[in-house]
Amino acid sequence: MVGKARCKMHVSTTCYTNSFQMTNIVKKSIYIYQNGYTNHEFHAHSYFVPYVYGLLRVFAEQDPEIKENYDWKLPFLVSKNLDEVIEQYQDADVIGFSSYLWNWKKNHEVARKIKEQNPNVKIIFGGPQVPDHDINFFEKYPWVDFCVHAEGEEKFYLLLKEFLKDSQNYTHIPGISYNKNGIFIKQEWKERLDLSLFPTSPHVLGYFDDFLTSLKKRNLKPSVTFESNRGCPYQCSFCDWGSNTASKIRQFSMDRIEKEIEKICHDQYIYIFGADANFGIFKRDVEITNLWVKYYKKYQRPLQVYFNMAKNTNERIIEIGDIIRQNFVVPHPNTLAMQTMSEDVLKNIQRENIGLKNYKKLQHHYEQKKLDVYTELILGMPGETVESWTKGIAEILEMGITDIRVYPLIITPNAPLVK
Repeated sequence: MVGKARCKMHVSTTCYTNSFQMTNIVKKSIYIYQNGYTNHEFHAHSYFVPYVYGLLRVFAEQDPEIKENYDWKLPFLVSKNLDEVIEQYQDADVIGFSSYLWNWKKNHEVARKIKEQNPNVKIIFGGPQVPDHDINFFEKYPWVDFCVHAEGEEKFYLLLKEFLKDSQNYTHIPGISYNKNGIFIKQEWKERLDLSLFPTSPHVLGYFDDFLTSLKKRNLKPSVTFESNRGCPYQCSFCDWGSNTASKIRQFSMDRIEKEIEKICHDQYIYIFGADANFGIFKRDVEITNLWVKYYKKYQRPLQVYFNMAKNTNERIIEIGDIIRQNFVVPHPNTLAMQTMSEDVLKNIQRENIGLKNYKKLQHHYEQKKLDVYTELILGMPGETVESWTKGIAEILEMGITDIRVYPLIITPNAPLVK
């Protein structure tokens, strides 16, 4: 199914017929609701642009039929006033909700009220918080029409295609769930998205330009999520990296990456959050870091670049940290995401293949390079005791790490720990 859908996408972008080149088409309105996230490290003045909006649009608009029949509305700068939020979406035909821990309840409250006022709107929920195996989902959330599981770009596009037909049939779309006459329907998927289907960045196409203008009018400085690859080879049981854990890492092309980096720097983004699960795992990651330096020197932005570094020790991680420290105005501390200092707990969470020796070796190299380091610990993991926890804290302090950030264990719906 996926293969056929992708073939159709390629055909539509190269030799599509003129059957949809009609005049006076009344376009359907698409909104993407990605509840605004503020980067507090810049004193709550830096605002993340809605990256999901750009990804969904750049994928779907490769098809001329989508471009001809849908109007992608500018994402709304989220207001604390819920009535104001609802008012923005009164003319919507399709709304996609990007969902995670921090916006799950608010997303549903917004979706519920919109559906009450506009019963014909198609409401689609996606993101890591959407459960993969809850057969009662649509009973609990009747205002939701479709769920998209795992990577959403291709599935969202295929739904948009189907919405244009008089007789709509969703059985050919992999990785979605929906309510059909009171029956929970879930269509499985196997393949991950081929990143070559993203030849161009939404930044380069200017999809965020108007949004950036609206940020500046409100004296908000833009931050952005950046990814050079997707996937994670590890299978830590507490983690659900967008349903990409224990998977092969797929890479965007270097040509696409460089053009995106230059546009981001040109557009004066202040903070870059690298969304790769293990930056530094590939040799080219040093080259990518140097591209950030190259265009920072040209445009004097961003002020800070942050990456989730690879878990296992290698010289590239040290080199990348040193490049960032030497070149950016606000160098971000390097992360040692230990999570626990207990070998027994590491086994319980399927993380023993990373091992504490790697982190201790890495800390020694960071210390030699005089690179700032912090560590992350998760409180409440299976097998952790008061004794092992306090012993672990002492061991970290003895390593010379004084910046210790503790997070509570939160079970996301699709993490292996719940299965």
